[in-house]
Amino acid sequence: MYVDFENLNDDSRIWVYQSSREFNTQEINSIKEKLIDFVNEWTRHGDDLKASFEIKYNHFIILAVD
Repeated sequence: MYVDFENLNDDSRIWVYQSSREFNTQEINSIKEKLIDFVNEWTRHGDDLKASFEIKYNHFIILAVD
């Protein structure tokens, strides 16, 4: 279940993915759409997980799950 990044607990698990180049605006919009779909489908043993993401500096995708 997608939630705002700020609404996740401080002890949430975090993954950081770095791009070798800067994302352009079209790529960022596409990535956001795909990540929202992904976190909305993210489950553990059938239970929804609270998850979110941020894209920082057009280079980093930060994925988090509570």
